[in-house]
Amino acid sequence: MAFTPDQWRVCKHSVASFVFQLVVYTAAYCLPLPTPVLPTVFDRLIFTLRWLTLDVFTLFMIIIVVANTRFSTSQINPLSKKDIQYVEIHSRCLQNTLEQLTIGAFGKLALCTFLGNEGMRYVPVMTFLFVLGRITFWIGYLNQPIKRAFGFATNTGVNLVIYVSLAYHLVVYGPMYGLASW
Repeated sequence: MAFTPDQWRVCKHSVASFVFQLVVYTAAYCLPLPTPVLPTVFDRLIFTLRWLTLDVFTLFMIIIVVANTRFSTSQINPLSKKDIQYVEIHSRCLQNTLEQLTIGAFGKLALCTFLGNEGMRYVPVMTFLFVLGRITFWIGYLNQPIKRAFGFATNTGVNLVIYVSLAYHLVVYGPMYGLASW
């Protein structure tokens, strides 16, 4: 099966995203980033929730753009089919951002309960990658929809790292790890 030119572009952007993420995670591992002192699960949850506000900020910004676009065009009536092109891309970005945010937020919150102080340094890194992924997804979508692949692959990559790490911790340490025994 031969790939179409669009499929090749998506593959190239996805590989570029993978390489970029690898560089970012490697830099986070090698550079002397400040490591927070978070001795309890509650401290780690609060720290992660605070960083998640930046992830949610991307969703909020797209909501503002959709609302402003609807207000200033004939799409003020969301059931109208007239001039739907004004909000279609923003609405699709909003939907995908909500999906990626939901998957990532639950995963980050669960993962932070397993991580120690050293592992918590990756929470801001994952937030950086999430926000960058959403911005590049949105810009790519606005310029040419096929160019959204880098941002999508970045967010999918972050979520994949989260859930593979979470699965590892669940299997190796069990779901009761770090919790007071009954």
